[in-house]
Amino acid sequence: MYSHHRSKDSQRSSKFTTHAAVQLQRRHNKSAYSRYDGGQLLEDLGHRESVELERLVHETFPRCNVDLIHVVNAPQMYGMYLLRKEEMRYGDKELILYHVTTKSRALESLKNGLDWRRTRRSKFGRGVSFSDDADYANYYADHSPREENRVIIVCAVLVNKTQRVSGNENLIVPTGGADTTLSSNGRVYVKYNDYDFYPLYLMYYRRTPEHFNESKYFRNNPRNKWQQNNLAQVQQQQQELKAQREREQAQRQQQVWAERQRVQEWQEARRRLAVQQEVRRQEQELQARRQEQDLQARRQEQAYSRLARARQHESKSNCLIL
Repeated sequence: MYSHHRSKDSQRSSKFTTHAAVQLQRRHNKSAYSRYDGGQLLEDLGHRESVELERLVHETFPRCNVDLIHVVNAPQMYGMYLLRKEEMRYGDKELILYHVTTKSRALESLKNGLDWRRTRRSKFGRGVSFSDDADYANYYADHSPREENRVIIVCAVLVNKTQRVSGNENLIVPTGGADTTLSSNGRVYVKYNDYDFYPLYLMYYRRTPEHFNESKYFRNNPRNKWQQNNLAQVQQQQQELKAQREREQAQRQQQVWAERQRVQEWQEARRRLAVQQEVRRQEQELQARRQEQDLQARRQEQAYSRLARARQHESKSNCLIL
């Protein structure tokens, strides 16, 4: 009997998942007639869809350099979202909002959902916060420097009745039957039901200090005026230091060039001296050979003179004998 009920529950669960998978495929413009086979949880988004999604995010967060976009295929989670949507069918509306978190938490949320207990800031309620501005979502996300790899979770969010709050940090849940709290500037939506939202896409990027310092929310925050002034001073000091380093580098290069020029001139002088010494040596050798030749010529001339005198003397002696 227990096995029979268990089998029926399994069949109903399978049909529920298959139906949700078909609806999810239709939402992502895929074939709704392909059989759900429990495929990959994350798939690469096509080029055309990626360009369109990046354009949407860049409207509010232009400095975000997206590295990769994944489509989320979680039929069971999407099925629960559809059931919740059916419960809220009177007066509800679906919004596309952003939630920024670390890469590790984003991947963990696909198994366990976005955990509101990890929310450190509860200015607008103790729930999961979303924003229609990706720059805002990035600016007010966890600023821990330990993990720079961030993810923009693009979510479909159900909103029925909202309660506007002006920043009451003691607020835990909305009152008056509201399912959503909304910040006074209309940028932050806080949800309290796990199935009021579904993650459609994960957009991976690397958060840099410029994303924070150059955000419009940093510039427009009066509390950051001193930081801006300090940042301007730091940037000016960095520019002056950079200019000084460039001057020192140019001076070092000039010194290196002058030293190299001096070495070349010294080597050239040594080469010329060696050439001059070689020329003098050859001239001396030539002069010595000439002197030797002159000496030999004189000796031969003297020898010829002695021989001639000897022959003349011999000739005179022969004449006397006769």
